[in-house]
Parts: sequence; structure tokens; C-alpha cells
Amino acid sequence: MPSDNIAGFKREAVERLIEISPSVIRFPGGCFTSFFNWETAVGDRDSREAEESFYWGGIEENDVGIDEFMQLSDAVGFEPQICINMMTSSPFKAFQQIEYMNGNSNEGMGRWRKLNGHEQPYNVRLIELDNEPARKWTCEQYANKCVEFMEEMNRQGSRLEYIIAAYSYGIENLERLLEITGKYISHVGFRDSSPEFMEKAVPIIEKYNRENNTNLKLANTEWPAPVSSIEKFEDERLIQDFRWRGEITNDYTKSYSTYLQNWNSALNVAKRTLDHISYGGEIFEISNFNNLCNTWGQNVINASKDKCWISCCGRVFKFIREHFSPCVAAEVTTDCEGVYALMTIDNDKKKRMFLINTLSEKVDISLKEFEFKPAYMLSGKGRMYYEKENESCICERTLGINDKINIDGLSLYCFE
Repeated sequence: MPSDNIAGFKREAVERLIEISPSVIRFPGGCFTSFFNWETAVGDRDSREAEESFYWGGIEENDVGIDEFMQLSDAVGFEPQICINMMTSSPFKAFQQIEYMNGNSNEGMGRWRKLNGHEQPYNVRLIELDNEPARKWTCEQYANKCVEFMEEMNRQGSRLEYIIAAYSYGIENLERLLEITGKYISHVGFRDSSPEFMEKAVPIIEKYNRENNTNLKLANTEWPAPVSSIEKFEDERLIQDFRWRGEITNDYTKSYSTYLQNWNSALNVAKRTLDHISYGGEIFEISNFNNLCNTWGQNVINASKDKCWISCCGRVFKFIREHFSPCVAAEVTTDCEGVYALMTIDNDKKKRMFLINTLSEKVDISLKEFEFKPAYMLSGKGRMYYEKENESCICERTLGINDKINIDGLSLYCFE
């Protein structure tokens, strides 16, 4: 363990996360949630038994439990979104987990937290109700099980905000899910947040809110951006509109991570993020990108044994984070397919425009109607290029602009 670690985490990894500044991080994540036993993941790390990862294989060393994750939250500054094991646990164990995280340090599980060296309650707010529950339950079974768990966890007394896994049952079952769980929850979780999907989902949520005097919002609990390309990749063997299939392959052109880690994917991430901004916080509040580090390939950071660096997707999130403020947002249409723009007006009336060119060629853009001065820009060397440990594929610079600007190919801009 390096002597300069932060709560056991590599200092460089924590520093990279601070650069990106995520608002929310979800733990313990996807399918592993459904087998996660929080009680075995607290206390002395050297005494914890490793756990088998039943869905994905391999061994989870159990070095990161509730306490370590909350220390990472404090170090980086994100809000924790805790995913609760319902499939292989019980409502009472969920209650005890809430008590461990949020309870008084002199009683129950709160005293155990204190004995483990963490006296102050963590005051966790966001609670997600398992992951992909259709693996075990029908829609109504899951909804009723959620109520059972929520009523038990509410006994602890914390003000919790629950997220249901509505995505597992499709939009056609949303009204029935809300009929059973709506009065308990704060967020409806889906994994599609495309404009086409939102046109279907938002009216259902708004109708329920009107009729029941609630303020439910949508959350995307786990999303990768589309991996499609508007033009051919540099390696023409790669499919422009790839669809993931679970298969064992030695052919990199059929590997999902080939499509996920590159600059083309990062531009798709930028577009989907701007979609999310355009929906506004009134109905869409939480967006969990998939993933944090060393997983599918579409990560925010990558880590080797010795180094840690921000990925293409991480560079996009960092860029938007640096130039985004709470705002009123509206789409700006362009005459060029493959070029996407979003105008935002901050709460202090400052205007910004984000623009993405997914084409390889430069595009002339007229800005006569606007009064933008500087332009901030990220551009990539090519679609298939990606960030490496000691080599970057991304150019970042600040530009002065006139009424007309020549937008680089494969680029992301912010005009202020």
C-alpha cells in the first residue's frame, strides 16, 4: 500500500476524480449489488474475506465497503447513491445497513460504525432498490418487495430518497409500478434517456405527479452512450452501428470496449450529456454514467499498476463540468447533419452554447446572432484514437472568435 494513499485509494486516482468532479457516484454498482453483503465489507480490511462475483466471475477482494466508499465521497466531494441488495438479502438487513450509515453512534449499527472508527453519521440520502430485478421478480413482485424494504428502512428515521428500477420492466409497466410504489419513492430509474424515450416517459411521470400531488423525477441509473458513428471508422472493418452481443472473441473489431474507449464514443457521450442538460432538473435529475474505472472500456478514468489517467469520456465530463452552470436550456438547430448544438442561459443570464461536430471535416458556423467572445475546444486526432498512459489523442485550447468560425472535425466547443 503506497504511503500517500487516501483511505486506501491510489492518490493519483483520487486527484483525477477531483479534476472531473462527479456529482453522484453509485455503489456498489450493478449485478454485484444483488450479492453484496455489507456486513462483511466493514471493519479491518485485512480480516475481511473475499467474495465471489457470481454474475461476472472472479473474486471481489472486499477492500472497498461502506466506510471506504464514504471516505472517497468526502475526498472527492460527490454524493453517494447506495444500491441496496434485495435479491439475496432481507428488509431487516437493509434497515441495519441504513442504521450503520445514518444512525446515532451510541446505539445499534451506528455504534458498530463508531467502533470501526467513523463516529459521525454519513447521512446518506439516495437509495437505489437493487439492480435489474427482472432477473428474479415480475413487475408486481418487485414493486411489492420494494414497499416491504422501504417501510422497513424508513423505521430508521432518516429522510431517504428511493430510486426504483423501472427500466427492468419497460415503460409499458410504469403506471402499475407507480400505482404500488409511487407514494414511497422520489425517482423513477430508467436506462434510456434518449429524446425519443423521454417523449414517452415524461408525460406518464407528470400525469402521476398531478394526480397524486407528488414530485417524482426520472433518473438514469446506468448509461453508456451509443457507440455508433455517422461516418466510417479509420479501420473499415469496424461496424458503424455496433450492437453489443455477449460472446467470447479474440477479434478486436467485435469487442465492445473497442468502440467504448475511443474519441468517437466520447463525442456520443457529450451529445447524450447535452440531451440530459436540455431536459432540465424539473423532471430529470440524476444521470449515472457507466462506468468509473477499468470496466467496460467506457470509463471516466483508467488505472494501470503505476499510473492513472483521465479517459476520452472523462475529458468530456471534465470539460462540460468546467463550463456548465445551472441554467435554462434550449436546443439550437443547425443546418448540418452531424453537428449538434445546445444553448444555455445561466441563472445570472449569461449565455453559453455547446457545439459538437461528429463529422471528420471542418464545418463553417455563423455566430452573427450571438455575442460570444471566447471559445473553448476539445478535438480528437481521429475516431479510433483514445487516451493512453503517456500519450493523449486530444487537443484542448481557447480561441478568440468573430462572426464566423471554422469548427474542427470531431470536436466539442463551448462558446461564452
